Amino acid sequence: MSKWAVELTKKFETEINRILPEEVQYRVLLYIEDGKYDNTMKEMSVFDYFANKNNEANVVIKVAVKKSSTPDVTSYNEPVYQMLQLLDTLGVDMYDVSLGFVDSKEDVTDYIRTSNVNNVPWNNYDGKVYGTIMVDSFANITDGKQIEEYYEMFEE
Repeated sequence: MSKWAVELTKKFETEINRILPEEVQYRVLLYIEDGKYDNTMKEMSVFDYFANKNNEANVVIKVAVKKSSTPDVTSYNEPVYQMLQLLDTLGVDMYDVSLGFVDSKEDVTDYIRTSNVNNVPWNNYDGKVYGTIMVDSFANITDGKQIEEYYEMFEE
């Protein structure tokens, strides 16, 4: 499945870089329930898998936005909304955007790669995190302005 996560990351790379044109680290993560995937599917495109085999998956865009101080959260309402719309095009039953505002000096490469697998939320990251915006498909967001209520501040 890591091959498919890489495929999803590449698919959304241009759009995510357009939506968030500042210094960010991100990765698209994919979770599929045991028994819904087997070795006969390993050469299949993730998009073929979703369309023809199984759309019961969770796709997460995990983003670290590097900042030198507490961010202006309202400027991220529309970008998070746009990323949710990107994920909606996949037709999967669950998707999330998890955006962490981290100090510009932090190296979050390993955290982004392993956080969901290890079930480590942003507030448990061993470094300076100003806050997060975490929104999933169940929130039924219809407007970027709704994103602000999903911001959680950690440090000043």
